[in-house]
Amino acid sequence: MVAGVLAIGAAHAAEPVPPAPPPPGPTVSADTFEERWHGAYAIGLVGKGWANMFTPQSSGLGWTAGLAVGFNRQQGRFVTGVEADGMWSGREGTFYDIPWTSSFRLRWGIAGERFLLYGAGGAAATHVNNTATAPFSSTEFGWTIGGGLDIGLGNRFIGRVEYLYSRYGDLNGTNFPVATHEVRMGAGARF
Repeated sequence: MVAGVLAIGAAHAAEPVPPAPPPPGPTVSADTFEERWHGAYAIGLVGKGWANMFTPQSSGLGWTAGLAVGFNRQQGRFVTGVEADGMWSGREGTFYDIPWTSSFRLRWGIAGERFLLYGAGGAAATHVNNTATAPFSSTEFGWTIGGGLDIGLGNRFIGRVEYLYSRYGDLNGTNFPVATHEVRMGAGARF
């Protein structure tokens, strides 16, 4: 009988032990690195802006607030896109005020998992109210260039900080070109 018990025990010892289940793999977000910056978005912006009119030198400082909408296409780490914005402006100078600015820009950048470092350039427009002795209003067109940093806040939300320089034509034929600077930050969402 002892021999029978030993034979049964030896038979069970010879059976292979099933392997342990593999450890769980890394969790993958629904929003992978490859598509983090791809798609449409909208961002609310606030910031500080200043403007210069040249000859005579005059500058104005004020707050800005507005909305930017755009679309990015991402291929690996490279991102290209288009963006349009409209900004209310409280800039007032010695002889003028600027109630609004807007732009349409092409964007290009390098993406990380949670950030997008970009440059941008394109067309710009602004409205200038001249408050000098011969008051007039004029909408001016020009170009803009700048850059910034978008930061991924979760899967769909974006934080932003950026700088834009815009140069417009001569103010209503007066030979006084207008330039604006804007430093702004904001938050928005991708769709």
